[in-house]
Amino acid sequence: NVSGDLNRNDVIGIPKSAERCVVNFRSENCRLEIGAGCVLDGLEVNFNRPNQAVMFTGDNRIRGQLHLTAPRTAVSFGFGTRTNAYVWANLAEADTAIRLGAGCLLASVRFRTSDSHKIFDLETGKRINLPGDIEIGDRVWIAEDVLLLKGTRIGDGSVVGARAVVNGPLPPNSLSAGAPARVIRHNIRWEE
Repeated sequence: NVSGDLNRNDVIGIPKSAERCVVNFRSENCRLEIGAGCVLDGLEVNFNRPNQAVMFTGDNRIRGQLHLTAPRTAVSFGFGTRTNAYVWANLAEADTAIRLGAGCLLASVRFRTSDSHKIFDLETGKRINLPGDIEIGDRVWIAEDVLLLKGTRIGDGSVVGARAVVNGPLPPNSLSAGAPARVIRHNIRWEE
């Protein structure tokens, strides 16, 4: 179910399945790319400002809500990345992105590239909570109820434990947990 002006926006590709999938184009110059074999059952994508993009590279199985609420924002899912539960993402400030590598597995994960409200130092007037991208490497497993905040960088092959809050870098092949997330084990690998 696609709503909005398709003359000013692009949908490229056709999913393998898209039951209860809703795409809302509320702006212009937005682009949805769907690679081969994607299952987008129970997905809602909201393009709310100009020059936004969402890309499913291929063989993705994604459900949840993606809210692009600021201009020049983007979300990309690497090949074979999938969710076992409902994910939610909000890109509320311009020029931010969420990039997930290939072969990732996500439970009910929340992504926020900004705090959605600006905070300033009273003495200097300088903003103290700038937005930032979220980057997830290849073959990363993110468990139940994890919150990924601006500036998150998770290295390849890592695992993030349930209810963790991530707001910075986590090295490759590490196991992290807690709020804020801390590395509790290095040199790990995971299997399904």
